[in-house]
Amino acid sequence: MENKVTLITGSAKRIGAHTAKYLHSFGSNIVVHCNQSRLEAEKLCLELNQIRPKSAMLVQGDLSDLSCIERIGQQAIDSY
Repeated sequence: MENKVTLITGSAKRIGAHTAKYLHSFGSNIVVHCNQSRLEAEKLCLELNQIRPKSAMLVQGDLSDLSCIERIGQQAIDSY
């Protein structure tokens, strides 16, 4: 999975965070998405970036809002 980028929605906690860590362990860069769980998402990004610098980034937004979806996608593309 090296040189791959994975966007995981709702990845700040529980199954999403576990999935992010799992895919990260195989070399994928991770785009951590959250809507309201920003502190948890920041903590996850910090944890992943300590393992492999610049391998995780945070995007925040409400996925029920189309303009947020477009912005989140563009941020992910621009970062990697």
